[in-house]
Amino acid sequence: MIEFKEVEKRYPNGYEALKHINLTIDQGEFVAIIGLSGAGKSTLIRTINRMHDITQGQLTVDGTDVMSLHGKSLRKFRRKIGMIFQSFNLITRTTVIKNVLTAFVPALPWWRATLGIFTKAEKILAFNNPLMQFCLYSVMIFVLYFGSYTIITSKGLDLDVGQFSALLTYNFQILSSLMMLSMVFVMITMASESARRIVEVLDEKSTLSNPENPVYEVKDGSIDFDGVSFKYSEKADKMALADIDLHIKSGQTIGIIGGTGSSKSSLIQLISRLYDATEGVVKVGGRDVREYDLDTLRNQVAVVLQKNVLFSGTIKDNLRWGNPNATDAEMEEACRLAQADEFIQQFPDKYDTWIEQGGTNVSGGQKQRLCIARAMLRKPAVLILDDSTSAVDSTTEAAIRASFAKNLKDTTIIMIAQRISSVQYADEILILDDDHIAARGTHEELLKTSPIYQEIYQSQQEGVGG
Repeated sequence: MIEFKEVEKRYPNGYEALKHINLTIDQGEFVAIIGLSGAGKSTLIRTINRMHDITQGQLTVDGTDVMSLHGKSLRKFRRKIGMIFQSFNLITRTTVIKNVLTAFVPALPWWRATLGIFTKAEKILAFNNPLMQFCLYSVMIFVLYFGSYTIITSKGLDLDVGQFSALLTYNFQILSSLMMLSMVFVMITMASESARRIVEVLDEKSTLSNPENPVYEVKDGSIDFDGVSFKYSEKADKMALADIDLHIKSGQTIGIIGGTGSSKSSLIQLISRLYDATEGVVKVGGRDVREYDLDTLRNQVAVVLQKNVLFSGTIKDNLRWGNPNATDAEMEEACRLAQADEFIQQFPDKYDTWIEQGGTNVSGGQKQRLCIARAMLRKPAVLILDDSTSAVDSTTEAAIRASFAKNLKDTTIIMIAQRISSVQYADEILILDDDHIAARGTHEELLKTSPIYQEIYQSQQEGVGG
């Protein structure tokens, strides 16, 4: 059972995310939490396993005061609570099954083996100092014993007290220096390995480079895919995209939907030339993307991802990553278009509000709106929203779409979404299925002609109705 009693949560920037929360959730009860973006939904659930400490009140789980847990007891408590977030990470360079079983790491032999590899070096380093100390004082005991024995048995003729004291001093200095030398060798080994890894990264050559005579101007936001096929690796047997023919006029709004793994993100990554097409040609502004200077192209093709990245600093600092020379008026205008100005004005310091690393002190929807505003500061020819309004409530999302339609008439907008409501007002909607475009048309046309679109629409309508 989870019980909130007069719970309040205030972030360090002064923003009150939760106020006077009184809530009791019985064991086995199914509870859904809905609300506008920034209403404190994520903050509420993160207080349960103490990812955020409450500012005031009491929070208990099965009778245990969460705020009283520390160290080992807190870690044990957190293992009992499973949480799935909107943004999540997978472990790289390992298998799918190992990623799935990560929740059970204490019991997995492969995890213990992996952990052993990572901790072996640390154990050796930790063992080095006590080993040297043991050797030092063992030698000291040896010298003390035989020195004392020699003084007593020879009555000071073979070795007197002064000589013995000097011997002890020299012995201690020599052994201490040897111990320091061993630590220097360890540090040199660690430093050389770190340097090798850094040099390896610095020497890595990108497979994407500028042509000899690059183009430094993108004429407009038109996009063309002519017979494009793409796969991530030359050794891959299957194409991620196959035979894509697509022509988007400058200023159009295009919606893209499809099932998980249908290569929606792969398609838009070719536009900004994060990858080169395996076959065919991708054009922006009527020219092959491989003819452009990379910085010029990417400055004109702004991409806002679902997993948003905010850096530690003020809101202004984060926005200026989009345009370092942006004025305060330009930032405020971009935030108004992205529907971010309203919640920013609620902060005590407004645009000077401090954002924690990763944006942990703002909600998912607020992060997405700040990232949209940051992208708009570039004034791009093409704006790509890769499911970047998924954490925004429907009312705010509609306001963002209306703002785009009114103020970005010359900007080509591509919206990738899971919800049909996010793309139904687009000039054209593309349905990706497996590796190809299965259907295309307006919302009304696809409802009549596309079984896939009909199925998605029906399932989402039933979800709303249910």
